Parts: sequence; C-alpha cells; structure tokens
Amino acid sequence: MRYRRNSRSTGRFLRSSQLYPVVQSMTREIARRARRLAPVGDSGEYLDGITTGYRAGWTDGRLVGEVVATAEHSAAVEFGNAGNAHSDQHVLRRAASGEE
Repeated sequence: MRYRRNSRSTGRFLRSSQLYPVVQSMTREIARRARRLAPVGDSGEYLDGITTGYRAGWTDGRLVGEVVATAEHSAAVEFGNAGNAHSDQHVLRRAASGEE
C-alpha cells in the first residue's frame, strides 16, 4: 500500500469546525493542569490569572487554543526573577507537556 499525501484536503480538515471541540478540550485540559501546578502565593493572582482563549491562526485560519497567565508577575513565575520565591516554575510549559 502506498500513501499519497493530499495537502489541500489536510489543510481544509485542519481549518474545519470538526477540530474545534478537540482544540477546546485540549486547551481546557492544559489550563486545568496549569492551575494544579501553579504556586499559590498570598494573593492567588497567578492562579486566578490563568485563562483560555481561542483565535484564528496567523497563517491560515486554523483554530488556535491559548492558555495565558495574566498576573503581573507571570513572567517571573514562568522564567525566574531574583527575590521571588515562586520564580522559575515553568508552569505553562509543564502543563502543556502533560505534567500533573
């Protein structure tokens, strides 16, 4: 048996509404994991600021699911910052990779 890729049909499928429930479900699951992994500081801002969103992809209109941390100190939690006890946690990266 020989497989022949059909890029046009694949592209139509990837932009179709058939994938919306899958993208939405995976986006919600990653956000759930991120909330479980999030350090809980005094204010809970980081945890409360983990949100989801959806948009059309920038190149071809595919649905893109986004998990975003919106607290002011989100970058420090993710990537590190001197003096922050909860820094360098890579919460979103770990959540996206499937870590519980």
